[in-house]
Amino acid sequence: MKKIFIVFIALVLYSTSVVAVEKFKFKYNLHENLPKKWVTEFNNIINIVQEVMPINENTNHWVKNNMKLMNMKQGYGMDIYAWKRTKNPFPEKRANMKGSCICETNSPAPWVQLDINPKDLADSRNRIRTYSVIVHEYFHVYQRALSHDKFSDRNSPKWLFEGGAKVLQEIYARQYYKKYLLKSDLQEQKRWSIKKVSKEPNLYEKYNTSPQKNGFDSNYAGSAFMVLA
Repeated sequence: MKKIFIVFIALVLYSTSVVAVEKFKFKYNLHENLPKKWVTEFNNIINIVQEVMPINENTNHWVKNNMKLMNMKQGYGMDIYAWKRTKNPFPEKRANMKGSCICETNSPAPWVQLDINPKDLADSRNRIRTYSVIVHEYFHVYQRALSHDKFSDRNSPKWLFEGGAKVLQEIYARQYYKKYLLKSDLQEQKRWSIKKVSKEPNLYEKYNTSPQKNGFDSNYAGSAFMVLA
């Protein structure tokens, strides 16, 4: 009986040490020009993705080191900036922000930015993309947490990073908004080239050889196809 009790106590202590981990903290910088509905969706989406794909101090050495460094400096690990497209939305914090990305990935303090196009907000179809892009960029942070060294290397497979994030955001859009937007992206040949993917897949390894223009990998449709294939 004594042995059983000791084992039980050990299990309790072990389980407590595993569960009691510090979560990666974000600071949300949401511009006042964003619609209230978008802000509500942002909060809902962040809650869901953090539950499904949690980032904490046990995830990766970069996460633990970043949390320790950034938490000491500012009390959280990473900024998220979001705004309805306008000129220089946060001049006091960052200069010349444009587009949506996880930015400055090679710096000690990267951040996420979400540049929301007003035209997309006004369109019932593209409005879904203004929500799913939140999933896309969060997944990039999650990728970085899982494999910091590879994510920081621009010579690593671009199709895996962008295609994975693209596929995940489309899965989210289909599950929560009942919109299968990836299917239409893949059906539009101006967005990507099946010939390039099948005959020259090496071009999708790097960002500079698979530009997001002229129908090469627009909206990362080609990279998504490679992940699915």
